[in-house]
Amino acid sequence: SAIDLLSVPASSVHASRSYGLAASQSPLPPASQGARMPNFPRAHQLRAQGAPMQLMVVSHADDESLFGRSALAEGPPWLVVVAAVPDSIEDQQRREAELLAAMGHFPEVAEVRLLGFPECSKCAPLHPSLYDDLAELLEERDWVRVVTHGALG
Repeated sequence: SAIDLLSVPASSVHASRSYGLAASQSPLPPASQGARMPNFPRAHQLRAQGAPMQLMVVSHADDESLFGRSALAEGPPWLVVVAAVPDSIEDQQRREAELLAAMGHFPEVAEVRLLGFPECSKCAPLHPSLYDDLAELLEERDWVRVVTHGALG
């Protein structure tokens, strides 16, 4: 595929909130640029099959199906996290409904979360709270496997 997913054993993933730069050197955008949209994050419990043991983090709704479909068919249960959402409320609602319908076809997907950061090509580097969210996700439990976009994703 054009974009490969990176899958690693969770034991090799280390969460860190330190970006390795002094505040004056920080490449992070101003606080408002790329900030989380109102009414997010959102969580949807799809199945009561115990706590998810695998974590998939993708940029946009549909990336999980396009690039992670084969992984999502494998147990144990998954938590799928989508970082970015469209700007308009109507588009957000449509994409969220499509995502939940698509994840309904994967019996191993137990939970879906939308972080609610804007789809924004000019928001690089990403908003600081996204890094915090990702670190918290990694620390949330002892994941069996963590899957995300490769370097080009």
